[in-house]
Amino acid sequence: MTGVARWLDGIEEQAAGVLPPEIHAYFRRGASQGLSVAEAAPAWDGFRLRPHILRDVSRCETSTTVLGTAVDTPVLIAPSTLQRRAHPDGEAATALGAAGAGSLLAVTSNTAVPFSALEPSGAPWWVQVYVARDRS
Repeated sequence: MTGVARWLDGIEEQAAGVLPPEIHAYFRRGASQGLSVAEAAPAWDGFRLRPHILRDVSRCETSTTVLGTAVDTPVLIAPSTLQRRAHPDGEAATALGAAGAGSLLAVTSNTAVPFSALEPSGAPWWVQVYVARDRS
């Protein structure tokens, strides 16, 4: 197991130790029926990197575009509310992390910080918008 895998294996326990119990439960729950949460770990466990022999891997390129937005890494940050309960800077701190990783974040329309607080990070970001059936 790599150092990153060991760190990721312990991250939920670390979160449980520092977050208020109701916030930890909220982040663990996932959306709707929790299907994605239930399927995530088995899906990652089933993913394997297949080694290729005699290939030059001294330079690897992960940059790509996602719906026209350039990113250095194809790992994106999904929208989540209540981020200020996990960190005082909320989504602004997440934006700094996204910028540092060369990634993109989606921000919930229920964000606790003004959109202007995301700009200093330099990270590209999208807004998750809920369109109501009854727009009146």
